[in-house]
Amino acid sequence: MEIGCAIGYHTLPLARIASDGRVYAVDIWEEGLTFLRRRAKSIENIEIICQSGAAVDLPPSSLDKVVCLDTLHDVPEPGSAIRRWVGLLREEGMLLYRDPAIPAERIPSLSGGKLRETDRIKGVSVFVRE
Repeated sequence: MEIGCAIGYHTLPLARIASDGRVYAVDIWEEGLTFLRRRAKSIENIEIICQSGAAVDLPPSSLDKVVCLDTLHDVPEPGSAIRRWVGLLREEGMLLYRDPAIPAERIPSLSGGKLRETDRIKGVSVFVRE
């Protein structure tokens, strides 16, 4: 699941990488999602959801990864949102995270201690669900 996907800059490459899975592209910006729908119309493994990332309603433990790049600072209650995403992650699921306004060092406490950082790759922090 990609939170704050906008026009799909990361969504389309993620869909190619996850060719055997499904990518949930989540944003509240309808115009951006309309553009993404046009760009992704021939890609069958993308599901576009016009909803706040903090309120996404998917089954618990149903996701392998949550991608949140430069978006968390726009979420009104970041701790609540992250704890919700943790609930959507499978055991050992990952949060791929970057946001200069909310340092990665804050994510473990915002997650209620359920995420731990395992790596940083090209400025993206990788957290694993405990």
